[in-house]
Amino acid sequence: LKLQFLYLIGGEEAARPVLRYTKAATHIKWEHCCRSADDTVGTMPARRGGGGPVYLNVAEKPSVARELAKVLGGGNSQSRPGLSPFNQVFEFGYMLNGSPVQMIVTSVVGHLMGIDYAGQDTKSWASYPMDALFDAAVRKSVPDDKKNIEGTLMREARSATHLVCWLDCDREGENISYEVIETCMKSKRSLQVLRARFSDLTHRGITRAMQSLGAPDERSSLAVDARQEIDLRIGAAFTRYQTLMLRDKFDGMPKVLSYGPCQFPTLGFVVSRYWEREGFVPENFWLIRIEHRQAEPEPVTVVFKWQRERVFDKVAAAILYERCVESSEVAIMKVARKNKSKWRPLPLATVELQKLAARHLRMSSEETMNLAEQLYQETLLSYPRTETDKFNLSDEELKQLIALQVPSQNANPNAATDVERYAQSLLDEVPHNAPGGYCRPRQGKNDDQAHPPIHPTKPAPHLADGKKKDLYELVLRHFLACCSKDALADEVIVTADCAGEAFTTAGQTVIARNYLNIYKYERWGNSSIPNYTEGEVFRPTVLRLESGETTAPALLTESDLIATMDRNGIGTDATIAQHIKTIKDREYVVVQGQGMQFAPTKLGLGLVQAYDQMGFADLALPKLRSDMERDFVRIVRGEAAKADVVKQYLEEYKAIFIMVRSKTVLLTDAMAQHFAPISSSGQVLEQRFSRCQCGGDLQLVEVTTG
Repeated sequence: LKLQFLYLIGGEEAARPVLRYTKAATHIKWEHCCRSADDTVGTMPARRGGGGPVYLNVAEKPSVARELAKVLGGGNSQSRPGLSPFNQVFEFGYMLNGSPVQMIVTSVVGHLMGIDYAGQDTKSWASYPMDALFDAAVRKSVPDDKKNIEGTLMREARSATHLVCWLDCDREGENISYEVIETCMKSKRSLQVLRARFSDLTHRGITRAMQSLGAPDERSSLAVDARQEIDLRIGAAFTRYQTLMLRDKFDGMPKVLSYGPCQFPTLGFVVSRYWEREGFVPENFWLIRIEHRQAEPEPVTVVFKWQRERVFDKVAAAILYERCVESSEVAIMKVARKNKSKWRPLPLATVELQKLAARHLRMSSEETMNLAEQLYQETLLSYPRTETDKFNLSDEELKQLIALQVPSQNANPNAATDVERYAQSLLDEVPHNAPGGYCRPRQGKNDDQAHPPIHPTKPAPHLADGKKKDLYELVLRHFLACCSKDALADEVIVTADCAGEAFTTAGQTVIARNYLNIYKYERWGNSSIPNYTEGEVFRPTVLRLESGETTAPALLTESDLIATMDRNGIGTDATIAQHIKTIKDREYVVVQGQGMQFAPTKLGLGLVQAYDQMGFADLALPKLRSDMERDFVRIVRGEAAKADVVKQYLEEYKAIFIMVRSKTVLLTDAMAQHFAPISSSGQVLEQRFSRCQCGGDLQLVEVTTG
């Protein structure tokens, strides 16, 4: 596919970039169409025929296409079937920059194309050399189940003059855009290509995108191409190797033992925590506990914490305790008072949404993203895949979003919900230093330059009780909390001395709950202590030496796993959920108990253990993949070429793969610690039935089933 921008300038006004395909082009330039600053955008009755501009608009999902037709068509769109029964075509007239144009809207369903090996010989797992999978030709093509969608695009492109890509505004969306471009240009090479960039499906978001069409981002698409090719080749080679080496040697093996350069480090995190827990050796410790009870003016028991916290030497602990007993008095050495703040949350990025939903709503990351996507398509949320945790919107724009949650003036004020009342309180005029009222959100450190933080785009009173409503409420309350003031408290910290040992206690009084009034997912309460004064001496009510034992670290929860993956650069905000789902689907891990803790199965444990014993523990560690993800970002920035990145990592993994195959005996030995060989439940008919690709002998075993 060759694309070219022509740069045509006419007039003084800023012009619109348009991507045009030319057969002989080998590079990209800009083409601009002149327009006046006073041009208007709007709908007009649908029309057919004529020689004016025809804009083919392609969305990533049928629901998005329907919303585009609804908003841009102003209720005047007409629908007709596409070649796929799920992807309708909508048609209507439209006023673009003061000129009438014909609009056609249709959709794909995610990726239109898939990448696979080009040669038929590569399909044979038994005969095709596994090493050659790193170098065999690959191609992107439309699978059979999407041929009807391809046909619709090619049919509609024939009558179009412009192609507008309304795919999701992330790397994956850019890649799908280029799949759509390639398909449409099979029918018409002179199409002018435009990219719509939007963060929500509201009327405002769609019309803004239509007024500021730009060019697709080829570098982002190339980064996805690089990832797809690397993952295909590495995954195919290692998956075939693991499957062929293990499936027919041990009982209980699945049909396919898959491998992926992202899923394996994800599994590695689970196994690492499991090993840490299994290898944990508890230690005894001792601590001194002091309690002081007062009956007046109100009964209260204050616990003083030992500044040493705990010691692991029983004799030393006993000596220090005896000194305290002999002293039998506690002296207040210092009373410090200070103001304390509990910060409101940062604006909501995708990874944080997944962590919060797992922690507070007990949702898996996959379920969270599926529901967030549905809420986005229903125009209730902004785009749910973003790394941005800072708002670039003005205070006025943020207040407009808050105002959407406030009931109309005609509504019964007694029927307002706590969320509606709180939203109204943020819009009320409140002195800066007084509790309540609006405050500009905190600024995080991340901005993907594509989407704002996740936020509600309209109220959703119609949502039925259930997980979708719970997730919407989480996003809504988080957004309102972001636009609130920090919680404030008065804190008192008391330092005491007993026989030369320091002890501390603290109390606090919350003076302004602020964001905590809406953010029910966090707690911050009062803790009362007596009004101690410096120099005061008292006899402790309780003075004792307590013993305890260190505890093993808990297995990773889904929230822990998401945070660990994000911290180590495994996956992206858009793919973390899929990698977690994969290791569950492959039965490499199980999720246990109410705490949603991840434990490796014997299959997952055996695979990680096998590569560790081979000397390739790095395959289950994050560095290889996180380096790869950083280089994908370099492709997006224009700092690295796709071909160079692909070549580098395929050479690295191929070298590892060749060494892995030379140590196959360690793979089988590791799995033998967890699985019984098939021969233990069958009869070996021939010891050396055939030769394996690894160089070893294959047994012919008769197994009785049923």
